[in-house]
Amino acid sequence: MFSDIYFRLLIGVIEQQDNIDKHTLKQLNAMDHSPSMAVHNFAKLIDIAYADNPSSAVGMRFGEHMTPLNACDFSRLLTTATTIDQCFNLLSKMYHTLNLKPFPMVNIDKDAFSISLSFPYEKKIKLENSRFCTETFFSYCINSIRLLINANLDPKEVHLNFPKPSYSQLYEDLFKCPIYFDAPLTMICFDPSVAQLTLPSSNPTLHKVYMDRIEEGWQLTKRDQSFKYRVITQMMKHAPLSFNSQFIADTLTISVRGLQKRLHQENTSFSQISLQVKRELAKICLYQRHYDFNQASKFLGFQTQVSFNGFFKQQFLQTPKQYVAEFEL
Repeated sequence: MFSDIYFRLLIGVIEQQDNIDKHTLKQLNAMDHSPSMAVHNFAKLIDIAYADNPSSAVGMRFGEHMTPLNACDFSRLLTTATTIDQCFNLLSKMYHTLNLKPFPMVNIDKDAFSISLSFPYEKKIKLENSRFCTETFFSYCINSIRLLINANLDPKEVHLNFPKPSYSQLYEDLFKCPIYFDAPLTMICFDPSVAQLTLPSSNPTLHKVYMDRIEEGWQLTKRDQSFKYRVITQMMKHAPLSFNSQFIADTLTISVRGLQKRLHQENTSFSQISLQVKRELAKICLYQRHYDFNQASKFLGFQTQVSFNGFFKQQFLQTPKQYVAEFEL
């Protein structure tokens, strides 16, 4: 379901940048960008965009074009939702059908309506790739809200898990709110009232049509996803129930033994994946949901606070208390 429009659009944006090998771009432009190959080759394009200039603003330039009018059926599904809350929650529910690596997580409380981006699918993601994903995803979010709801609606604050780039003025121009770099989690926050704003493009009938189309398309393309990707997606979506291998096996209609065998074929295991997922969810629990240590510990499936502290120190080289103090949550 990853439309080739993104592939073609990124080529167009990169071609406007300096120091890009035109011969390489020509080769990539000729590559297969069908749904089964678009994500793979799109990632190559991102690598090329940053190869000669790691501090390139290509993500922000690409993000300028990210609006519902320039996107695929997935975007149209979002814009036919009833409220902003339903729209954003569809991102968490359906984003995996695009086979993309970030995982969006929505939260609403008395202080903020927020959506975060985490990267549970790889042990370590390139800084440039993380920055590109963040810039384009958040550009899409804010562009969509301003286009569909209110041209003057700004976020309360934006948190970015990378250092301040040389072109940070572009962020200030776009978001028009406080921006925090080197945060533990990438997150955009709005006033809680934004969640209940009604989309003027809401259309329940078309919404169902687009939902059916995406589901049908995903049934045809999901075999192109790695099994590991599908397991991690289910773990992120259904935590904390998903930390049980039987639950995941039932969700994927496979036996526990079959689950273990498939993961072994991809050089991983259920326990290894669980650690990756819990690492990302730990940041979400403490930084986005503002859980206390006991709540976070229980949510992540630790029997005692001591075991949670041990896990946290192993993953982040500091205790949860030190972590919270450092970022003044």
